[in-house]
Amino acid sequence: MNLEAILAEHKLWLAGDGGQRADLAGANLRDVKLAGVNFCRAILEGADLNDNNLERINFSGANLKKTNLQWTNLSKANLQEANLEEANLREALLIETELEKAKLTGADLREADLRQAKLTGADLREADLRKAYLEDANLAAANLEGADLQWTNLEGADLRGADLQRADLYRATLVGVDLQRTNLSRANLQYANLEGANLTRANLEGADLLYANLEGAILEGAILEGAILTGTILERS
Repeated sequence: MNLEAILAEHKLWLAGDGGQRADLAGANLRDVKLAGVNFCRAILEGADLNDNNLERINFSGANLKKTNLQWTNLSKANLQEANLEEANLREALLIETELEKAKLTGADLREADLRQAKLTGADLREADLRKAYLEDANLAAANLEGADLQWTNLEGADLRGADLQRADLYRATLVGVDLQRTNLSRANLQYANLEGANLTRANLEGADLLYANLEGAILEGAILEGAILTGTILERS
C-alpha cells in the first residue's frame, strides 16, 4: 500500500481536481505518523489506528465504522458527522473534540476522556460509556437512548433536549448538569448524583431514582409519573 500516493489522490479529490477518494478500509495504520493529514470523508472502516496520535486531525464525514481507536489521542480533532458506529474508542483521548452529529451507535467509549467535547446532535444509541469522563461536554439534542453511562462523570455537561430514555446512569455524576427538556423516561438513575441539576420540564416518567441525590435540583414542570423515588434525597435534613 502506497499511503503517500493514496493521500495525494485524496487531496486532489477533496479539491474537486480529479484524484480519488481515499479508501483505507482495514488498513494497519498503527505507529504511522499522520500529523497534518486531511482524512475528511475518507473511508477507514475497520482500520487499525490503535494508540496513535491524531490530535487536531480532520476526520469530518469520514467512515470510521468498526475502526480500532483504543488509546488513541483524538483531542481537538474534527469528527463532525463522522461514522464511528461500533468503533473501539476505549480509553481514547477526545478532549475538546468536535463530534457534532457524529454517529457513535454501539461504540465502545469505556473510560474515554471526552471532557469539553462537542457532541451536539450526536447519535450515541446503545453506546458503552461506562466510567467515561464527560465533564463540561456539550451533548445538547444528542441521542443516548439505551446507552450505558454507569459511573460516568457528566458534571457540568449540557444535555438540554437530549434523549436518554432507557439509559443506564447508575451512580453517574450529574452535578450541575443542564437537563432541561431531556427525555429520561425509564432511565436507571439509581444512586446517581444530580445535585444542583436543572431538570426543568424533563421527562422522568417511569425512571428509577432509587437513592438518587436531587439536592438543590430544579424540577419545575418535570414529569415524574411512575418514577421510583424510594430513598431519593431532595434536601438535606
